Amino acid sequence: MLLVFWLGTTVWFDTYTQRGDAAQLKISTLPEETLFKLARSIALERSIINSILVDEKDDPGKIDLLYEIAGESSRMKNQAIQQIEETRNTESRFIHHRYSNEAIESLIVDLRDGFDRISQITSIVIVQLSVHPSDRDENIRMQLFDAYGNLIENVNNLRLRMHFLPARNYQHVIATHSLKDAVWDISESVSQIGSLLNSYLIKQETGTLDNMNREGLLFRIYQQAQRSENSLFEIKEYSASNDAADQLESKFNEIMSLYSGSYESIGKQIQNAVSVSSASTVSSTEWRQVSDEFQRAIRELSDDTIQQTLVSAQKIERSTIVGLGLNTLLVLLCIVIALISIRMSKNIQHQATHDDLTKLPNRRFFTSFLQEAILNTNTETEQLYLMTIDLDQFKSVNDTLGHAIGDALLIEMARRINQCTDDYQFVARMGGDEFSLILNSNDYNEVLKLAEKIRTEVIKTFIVDGGPITVGASIGLSSYPRDAATANELQITSDFAMFHAKKEGRNNIQSYSREIATAFETRSALERDLANAIALNELELHYQPQFNLAKNSVDAVEALIRWNHTTRGNVSPVEFIPIAEDCGLMPEIGRWVLDEACRQASVWDNETDMGLRIAINVSVQQLMQPGFVQDVFDSVEKHNITADHLEIEITENVFMADVNWITDCLLRLKNAGFKIALDDFGTGFSSLSILQDLPLNTLKIDRSFISKLTGDTGVSHSVTATIARMADVMGLETVAEGVESSEQITSVADLGIDVIQGYYYSKPVSGADLPAAVDCVNSNAMQSKAA
Repeated sequence: MLLVFWLGTTVWFDTYTQRGDAAQLKISTLPEETLFKLARSIALERSIINSILVDEKDDPGKIDLLYEIAGESSRMKNQAIQQIEETRNTESRFIHHRYSNEAIESLIVDLRDGFDRISQITSIVIVQLSVHPSDRDENIRMQLFDAYGNLIENVNNLRLRMHFLPARNYQHVIATHSLKDAVWDISESVSQIGSLLNSYLIKQETGTLDNMNREGLLFRIYQQAQRSENSLFEIKEYSASNDAADQLESKFNEIMSLYSGSYESIGKQIQNAVSVSSASTVSSTEWRQVSDEFQRAIRELSDDTIQQTLVSAQKIERSTIVGLGLNTLLVLLCIVIALISIRMSKNIQHQATHDDLTKLPNRRFFTSFLQEAILNTNTETEQLYLMTIDLDQFKSVNDTLGHAIGDALLIEMARRINQCTDDYQFVARMGGDEFSLILNSNDYNEVLKLAEKIRTEVIKTFIVDGGPITVGASIGLSSYPRDAATANELQITSDFAMFHAKKEGRNNIQSYSREIATAFETRSALERDLANAIALNELELHYQPQFNLAKNSVDAVEALIRWNHTTRGNVSPVEFIPIAEDCGLMPEIGRWVLDEACRQASVWDNETDMGLRIAINVSVQQLMQPGFVQDVFDSVEKHNITADHLEIEITENVFMADVNWITDCLLRLKNAGFKIALDDFGTGFSSLSILQDLPLNTLKIDRSFISKLTGDTGVSHSVTATIARMADVMGLETVAEGVESSEQITSVADLGIDVIQGYYYSKPVSGADLPAAVDCVNSNAMQSKAA
């Protein structure tokens, strides 16, 4: 009885805690609202300074306005800091701040430092105004522009730490936080685009475009346009999936109407003019009107979104007031219930048959229910369907964010799946990230519609710990008696279909067929054979030359793995590399590639005078192994070669792993004399900030950029040129991948790219054939130069 009374009291305190959460949520909204306004004020300062620096006319009114807005920004900064400190000083046993005081204080220091740096800009502006607009330093103007952008980013970092999530994860609160983040992103991106294009138009009107970096301008606008489009998509998603969005519907509609009606088309007209170096038909006045109107609508949405958080807090507060009274009665009822022994028995039975985490039926209950469902199925009128649902990328969430986040994700996915079903359908958690659903139906299309509904719900972004997580769902379908005669067979065939869904690219739905079973058996056989491929000496390295334009010769090769299967023949890397990654075989295969490449380098060093460097591809799984760096040192020492014989190639997916660990490993290798290359640049997850932190020597531009160069002088050419120029500024050698024609050679050379790799010079060849291939490439190059 005492135990039950204690449980009831715990529920009462839980409700009391929620009321404290509501109060904290309201408090945290105050500084967040001020930070929104502060960011807008800083963005306005940036716009005015930008306009002043590109205009021929001296406008004292603009200078006065700049001082006035700067003063207002400083006042709001102090107000925001004061509100944050007051929020942090709110003491209660039921209020728990997500971030430490030290973390918040560090961000406040960064904000103050940013304002100190910005305060020095006025003198720089005055110096620039003393010279004619055509002689003003464009680099200084863009540095000022970026300084303001960095300051706004400091404000955003502080704002994100103000998000308060109640102890009970109310979905409307989480969704509103997500909306505020999207509104912030689109506000900043639209502000940057508006200011950049306005400056360009003013320069065009005043005839001072000579010192404008068009490629850099296009690259900046392209980045911000992508950011704004992503934010618009998130806003659409919010309006389509949240009941609370009804109160903001008019604002959503206005923003979408302004974007599609005038802002997008006029903005693209100006961008096209920039791209082809022609005069824009749009005036700066016209563009400012369109841009200002769009920013006004976004500003109003941001204000209304803040109010939405307050509405959410009030809802929680009202419900907890009622809940406190009800839970008081519940404590008394629990004492009565404790006297009924049968209730305790049922609780024990429930725990034995249900999953502790998601509260869904567990595998034991599922197996019993499935067998009973088969016995009760009228096979003359209906089929019994089994749906196996497996989350995609769940292991990555667990590995990178921790099991606590993984558990929260599983709870949310169980809720979403269960929400899609009705009382006649049975959902269970089978273990890990796998769920199963049983239903009777005489309409296969209805079953497919339910599967698609579940898939759509699962893929919706999940917000946890202030950040978004997106996973997919691979769903397999099987039915009794069409596909299986027993409960065990039904589970096996449904699993086959689910595995096939993963193989077909994940996040899709597959129904069982004999072909699926055959494909699964084939993959299983490949998994077993791949595990033995090294021992059976079936793996081989081929090498593709890399032609150095400055040296007019081949100075390096890339090692590419091949699998010569005993009975299947050549198995494509596209087929077996994903299998190796899924099965955890990449570290072992990577060690073999490392050793074989070093062995081959030693052979060439002793038998030829080529002096080639070999680039080997290293997977994230291999790079994350504790002994990876030592493996490299050991292989080089074993085969008696020097570090300059080896280059380590990584891909952009390393940014999804522990970047600090990756950076430390690569730095140790680079300091030892090994070259480090980033492969397939431009297609993955890299950002300039992280790129600057990696100890790189080489940037390999992905073939998708190179293939578009021929005859292209527009955006694609400009973006590729910007990448090459950026690499040059960072002191990185550039490699163009996938070059196949003389026209591409000309384009690549014009862009200042250093090294060329592709079928134009040579396809990958074996180690034995490589010396002849290199001699052929070098000879042809010498003849072309002589001609």
